[in-house]
Amino acid sequence: MKMKLVIPFLLIILPLCLAGIAREPLLAQEITGTISGTVTDPSGAVVPGISITLFAVRTGAVRNTATTNAGVFFFNDVAVGGYTITAEKTGFEKYELRGIEVHVNDKLDFPIAMKVGEVAERVTVTAEAAPLQTETPEISNLIETKQMLALPLNGRDFNQLVDLVPGIAPDNNRVGSGSGLFSDTSISVDGGLSNSNMFLVDGEYDLDSGGNGNLLVTPSVDAIEEFKVLRNNYSAEFGGATGGIVNVITKSGTQQFHGSAYEFLRNDKFDANNFFLNEAGQPKGELRLNNFGFTLGGPIWIPGKYNTERKSDFVFASVEWRREIRGNILQALVPSQEQRNGVLDPTCSVTPAPCTPVTPDPNEATLSGEANLPGATPNTPSPMIDPNSIAFMNRMLLPNTPPVNGFNFITSAPQGTFDHQVLWRWDHNFGSKNILTARYVDIVQHLTNINDQLFGLGDAFPNVSQEWHWYGTNAIVKLTTIVSPRLVNDFQFGYSNNNLRYATSAGSDPNLSGRQGFTYTELFPETSGSFPSLEPVDGFGDVSQGTALVQNTEPFSNRTDNFQYKDDLTYTFGKHNLKFGAYFRFNRKREPANGAGDFTAGTFSFNTFSDFLLGNILSYSTKRKRRIASRTARAITPATSRTPGRSFRRSLSS
Repeated sequence: MKMKLVIPFLLIILPLCLAGIAREPLLAQEITGTISGTVTDPSGAVVPGISITLFAVRTGAVRNTATTNAGVFFFNDVAVGGYTITAEKTGFEKYELRGIEVHVNDKLDFPIAMKVGEVAERVTVTAEAAPLQTETPEISNLIETKQMLALPLNGRDFNQLVDLVPGIAPDNNRVGSGSGLFSDTSISVDGGLSNSNMFLVDGEYDLDSGGNGNLLVTPSVDAIEEFKVLRNNYSAEFGGATGGIVNVITKSGTQQFHGSAYEFLRNDKFDANNFFLNEAGQPKGELRLNNFGFTLGGPIWIPGKYNTERKSDFVFASVEWRREIRGNILQALVPSQEQRNGVLDPTCSVTPAPCTPVTPDPNEATLSGEANLPGATPNTPSPMIDPNSIAFMNRMLLPNTPPVNGFNFITSAPQGTFDHQVLWRWDHNFGSKNILTARYVDIVQHLTNINDQLFGLGDAFPNVSQEWHWYGTNAIVKLTTIVSPRLVNDFQFGYSNNNLRYATSAGSDPNLSGRQGFTYTELFPETSGSFPSLEPVDGFGDVSQGTALVQNTEPFSNRTDNFQYKDDLTYTFGKHNLKFGAYFRFNRKREPANGAGDFTAGTFSFNTFSDFLLGNILSYSTKRKRRIASRTARAITPATSRTPGRSFRRSLSS
């Protein structure tokens, strides 16, 4: 039934398309360009049968074609780079056009005026500026290597230059910097939604599916040839996006060897201490930043034995490391030791007799209207304190500064970011008919001592911390076959993925990172083995990020796999250049249905701090651990709540 519908559809639509085709180049290619032109004689008449040669300046590769009966020629699927065109035929002087620069998605048209004369005579013209591309309605902006290397980029992230393109509005007033988990794609293009854009590396999909907020890989600026921001009216070939498209092209090897080496560094030796750390008598936060790497490209060449003319085999490699240790400021409002013992009213203002006033801790945050617990002294905890509350308090550090600035605990915990990125690319010409490209990018990112600095998944206490692992890959294999001077086929397979893992840091206190000290029973059998979360109570909470007072939500894992196939066939005849193609991308996403973090241990909230000490919960909620594996599936996670006023012992104790 479907075939019966498709065949009449093609029979109707295809003739209409052919009837409406004018002399114009292909719709936008993803990673190449098109060169076309019309050849005329001194009278202005078109000249068929002119031999046209396209010479690649960087690699020495040569392609040949001839003008059609309409005097028109096309070179399709032309790689980014510099070129020279020659035109010759008996009875005319040889024409040479130099200085042509092809950029990604370019559609260049060069009129060639031949002069009568001998072929031995030559007319040389230099293309001083790119011609106005009148054959496409595409609205786009090009960023080249020289701009990326000349402009200061925080974190050496090419994506920050997207912010400078007209019509771009970042969600957070500026594009963030970094790679992996810190890459930022939250931009509005010409008023579109920030999650409707598409990022490509050599035509391969490069977004973390689901959130569309991170790049799978962020190539080094030293490995990028150029990139183009397609803002509007781009070809239907770029299906899958309703916003903008950022199309990145990586560098390739050339006939000559070329490379670079670099290092950028920062150090806390050049910085002053944070004001609040200095006021609290805490040491200056540590800062060590080293961003270094190298690139190398050239021919695969054995003098006198292999690739002697250096025109068939080329390789390019880029390796970059980033090592950063940064002292993050952690702030919280925490109970003093006396308050943890149950001394909540040191002046005996609301505690009935007998009550002995005590001198409060100068770092203590005052509680209003809460009486001392029976049997509590500054040095002796009340026997009524619930063991689960003691387990929570064991994971809180004691105050170390007066609460005049809204917090009484502050420290600087060194968070580490360690990136390693490798890119290699191989280009091989099988004669003049087949061009093979293989390119691979891999990034490994390791974050240590995260605490509350990432999505609020941890708390402000470095005795139990978290680490994050990001593995990203983007690879392509591309084969361009020149079947004839007028028939070109381009096939590309691409694969990209990322694999995220969130776990307890190896440096965490093993006596506190699990369920040690908790006696309540979890409602569902699936459990992470971690301790539960404690919501802010009576003002006590995380001040740095405004998150839970105590929290540890690992483990968490998330994986994306993208498989992409694309094949285009182009044919030139008369004044026309036809393109047929198919594009298929399969995406697989596997992650917990609960979202970022594992909350199977549950979350507790209390009305007052005295209720917390006594174990009288306000609410308890937990989630079951489930996973989803789908391109578009969404899951609503079951949740359970307890009635206010119950206690640990009565409803949740084992």
